[in-house]
Amino acid sequence: MFSLDDRAGNVVTTVALFMIAAIILYLARGAFPVLLLSVLCAYLLEPAVTWVQRHSRLGQKNRTWAIAQVYLIGTLVLGTLGYEVSPHLAARVKGRKAAVAAMFDMESVGTHGGDE
Repeated sequence: MFSLDDRAGNVVTTVALFMIAAIILYLARGAFPVLLLSVLCAYLLEPAVTWVQRHSRLGQKNRTWAIAQVYLIGTLVLGTLGYEVSPHLAARVKGRKAAVAAMFDMESVGTHGGDE
């Protein structure tokens, strides 16, 4: 009969657990970027939520209200920033699009700088 001593059993168990963990990580690899992004977001917003919870009348009673306030303020700030920046960004993209189109038109006519 085959038997293992305690140390060999521990090694085999550890290797088996790491293999199972590696298989689970491989099968769930599509969800990890979302998971990492959500953990990073929670980590970065935690100090703001704690501050709002201490200083806001609505947030002192419940952390959920403090989280809601931080998300509302963040949405308003990002929305305002997008509203202010988007016309300038759209104008630059439109200008670059026209420049690229003109460049392709010159190349199709044959007025590029090469010898013919």
